Amino acid sequence: MICRFLNHRAGVSVAACVLLLTVWTPVSAQSDGAAAAPLTLAGTVELATRSAPLLGALDARQQAASEELLRAGALPDPELMLGIDNLTATGNDAFAIGADPMTMRKIGFRQRLPAPAKREAERRMALAERDLRTAQMQVGTLTVGRASGEAWVLRWAAEHERALLQALLADTRLATRAARARVSAGGNPGDVLAVRALELEIENQLSSSEAGIASANASLQRWLGEQALRPLAMAPDFADPPLPEARALVLLDRTADLLEFAAHDARADAAVSAARAQRRPDFSIAAGYGQRAASRADMISLEFAIDLPLFTANRQDRGIAASIATRDALHAEHEDARRAAVAAIRADYAQWAALVAQTQRDQRERLPLLHDRSALALASYRSGQSLDGWIDARRDEVQASIETTRRLQALGNAWVGLAYRFQAQELQP
Repeated sequence: MICRFLNHRAGVSVAACVLLLTVWTPVSAQSDGAAAAPLTLAGTVELATRSAPLLGALDARQQAASEELLRAGALPDPELMLGIDNLTATGNDAFAIGADPMTMRKIGFRQRLPAPAKREAERRMALAERDLRTAQMQVGTLTVGRASGEAWVLRWAAEHERALLQALLADTRLATRAARARVSAGGNPGDVLAVRALELEIENQLSSSEAGIASANASLQRWLGEQALRPLAMAPDFADPPLPEARALVLLDRTADLLEFAAHDARADAAVSAARAQRRPDFSIAAGYGQRAASRADMISLEFAIDLPLFTANRQDRGIAASIATRDALHAEHEDARRAAVAAIRADYAQWAALVAQTQRDQRERLPLLHDRSALALASYRSGQSLDGWIDARRDEVQASIETTRRLQALGNAWVGLAYRFQAQELQP
C-alpha cells in the first residue's frame, strides 16, 4: 500500500519502491517461516489487557469488594462472658469466693442486634463499593487499551517515516551519482558536496526515525513483553471513526471519565441512608448462668438493652446533614463531569476530522506536488541550471514527509482515543 501510494501519487522511483517493499515485508516472509503473525492494533490491545499488572491489581480489589459484600449486613459475632458476681472485696473474707452466699461464678453470652436500617445501609455501601471496583476495572481496561494502542501507533508511524525517508534517500543517492558524473564531464565540483550534504541530512533524519522505532518498541514491550518485537500488520482505516459522534454522545455515561460516578452516587446515597439509620436504636440481649457454693442454688440471668439516641440534634442530625451535603456535592461534580465529557467528545471528534482532512490533503496533493517540484528542479539541473533549486525542493520534500508521518501518528492516536473512550467498545481488526 505504501509503495503504491508513493509510486502513483508522489512519483517515487521504482528502485525506491523496491526498497520500501524490502522494508515493509513482514519478518515472517524474510525468515524461515517461523516468525509470529503480524501484530494488529486490536491484537496489541487484547494482549495488553490480558496481561497488564495494573489490571491484575484492580481485579484483586474487585474480588476483595465482592467478598466484603457477602458479609455486609451480617449480625455481629456473639460475645462470651466469663466472670464472678458479688465477690466480697473487704473484711476478713475479702476475695474468698465461697464466703458469701451471693458470690457466684458466671458464664453467659451477649448478642448485639443492630437496627435493620443500619444493616441494610451497610449492605448498600458494600454493593456500591463492589460496583465502584468494577467500574475502576473497566476504566483500567480502557486506560491500558488506549496506552497500548498509542504505543502501536507510535511504532507504526515511526516505521512509516523510516520508509519514506529511505525512499527519498535512495533518490538522493541517484542524484549524487548524477552530480559526480557531471563533474567528470567538467561540471561544478561544489554540486557533489551540496548533494552529499543533503544526503547526510536525510541520513540523520533516518537515524532519528530508527531511534523512534526503538523507543516505540520499548513502549510496546512495557505492555506486551517480547511479543512487541513482532512485525506490525496494516493499520485500520483511521479515516473511519470507531463509532459516529452521535452514538458516542448517547454512550456518554460509559466513557472512562464517567464510569465511576454511578458507583460514587450510589455510595453517597447509601451513606445518607446509613447516617439516617443512626437515629434508630440498636438492641442487645444477654443470658448468663451463675454457679454458687454447693449449698446454694445456681442462678440464671437475662438482660435486654436498647440504645437511647436522645440528643440527635447535635449528633445524628449533624451526620445526616453532612452526608446529604457530600451527596449533593458529588451530584454537582457528576453533572459538571458530564458536561466536560460532552465538550471533550465534540472537541476530539473535531480534532480527528481535521487530522483526517490534513493527512488526506498531504497524501493526495502536498507530497505529490513537492515531489513534482523536486523532479522539475532536477530536470532543470540536468539542462544546465543551478542545483540549488533541487536541493531546496528536496529539503522541503523531506520535511513534508516527516510532518506527514507525525500527522498520521496524531491521527492514529486520535482514533485510538475515540475507540477506547467507551466501555466494551471493540476496535476494527
